[in-house]
Amino acid sequence: MRLSTSYRPKRHLHKLKQKFGLKDLLGFGIHGDGVPNNYDRTESVHVVSINLPGVGGKFARMRIPICAVPSSKICDETMDAIMEVIAWSLRHLQAGVHPERRHDGTRWNASDKQRSRKSGQPLGFNASLVEVRGDWDFYSKVFHFPYHSELDGICWLCPCKRRQDHIFL
Repeated sequence: MRLSTSYRPKRHLHKLKQKFGLKDLLGFGIHGDGVPNNYDRTESVHVVSINLPGVGGKFARMRIPICAVPSSKICDETMDAIMEVIAWSLRHLQAGVHPERRHDGTRWNASDKQRSRKSGQPLGFNASLVEVRGDWDFYSKVFHFPYHSELDGICWLCPCKRRQDHIFL
């Protein structure tokens, strides 16, 4: 089967299936964006959602929110903490098993009886992240890319800096 070279998430999913020796693997994406939440657009909420790349029709633009945080409540460490929990979930989805402990390594709480009963058991499917999309603010908060107002370069491999007309290599 030859996959289109223009559709990267699909190619990535195919490579992951081969790497892990899985016949079936659900591919999904994470999308992060700020959404205005009042009439004059002065307040916003940062939303992290799941999308299903490659799904067409009426579900092509579907996003399932997994986290929403008011912009006024976000500090430098907020997205790191959120992504730590999401990464923990993603590792278990890719392995196809229910987690045995909480995201911070501690045992399940007494209120987590349902989760503790399923601890270490198969999920019945495997899923993997194949795409991350968002606006530049999301990339800056999650991946610590420089913000538009900073003079740092955009990429650790490129010596170009903001407002630099040209560069000599």
